[in-house]
Amino acid sequence: MLGEFDCELYNKYNRMVYYHVEPYLLKYGSLLKWKPKETIVDVGCGTGSTTYDLIYPLIPRDYSQLICTDASEKMLYEAKKKFAGVPKVTFELFDITGRLKNSWIGAFDHVFSSFCLMWIADQEKAFSNIYQMLSPGGGCFLIITKMHAFKSTMYELLEKPKWKKFLPNPDDIYVMPYKNDPNPTETILQMMKKIGFVNVQVNVEESDFKFESEEEFLGLFRSFPNPMDLMTEEEQQDYLDDAVEIAYANNLIGEANEDDVTGTILVVYGEK
Repeated sequence: MLGEFDCELYNKYNRMVYYHVEPYLLKYGSLLKWKPKETIVDVGCGTGSTTYDLIYPLIPRDYSQLICTDASEKMLYEAKKKFAGVPKVTFELFDITGRLKNSWIGAFDHVFSSFCLMWIADQEKAFSNIYQMLSPGGGCFLIITKMHAFKSTMYELLEKPKWKKFLPNPDDIYVMPYKNDPNPTETILQMMKKIGFVNVQVNVEESDFKFESEEEFLGLFRSFPNPMDLMTEEEQQDYLDDAVEIAYANNLIGEANEDDVTGTILVVYGEK
């Protein structure tokens, strides 16, 4: 069986997420139109670290409720620990492509999601649910990876015959729905307009993120779902060695340089 996220490793080595979310919230934060007594939901909160450190500080202190959701019980357990003692924050096990609670329809002034939606194959269902969750005039702020050298490394690794047998179709787990889309901006724009969103913006950001060391790369790499549990100890080490080799070939480990593009990120905003 493929493993889940390793929460401990993810918390320790998720600098990549902070590297992108913090500047994008700063750059596009003016799009957020806060209201009194805000109700907010974070879709795919993971361990809650970026929600707590980057999104929560932006929320007006008179907010009514913040709901952190994730499809993983392990992730929600970590998020609960992160928010321990913080009032008006609740946690729900929830798949964004699942059935909405009646009480959630039209209930939220803002929906956030950071680096979650690229794990979802049914994009239209996910965006439709987000639209349904928003109150009239409410807005969503979404950060989605089109593709990054980190994920490319995973795909290239699993194309090797000796590893492909463990996961014949990487798309089953590393979905990345826009990786081969020549114009994801237009794809998302038209989909959102079809659903009913207004004031839609799909902004493209080029990433120059690199891992500072092999340790950091392998820490995040191992934190992601992977087929290593299906391997012998010797195969696991060989698998990790191959991953590092491909990461170097993809210019993914070393000093960050703004002239090097290692990925493309989509920052999406839309209102109901």
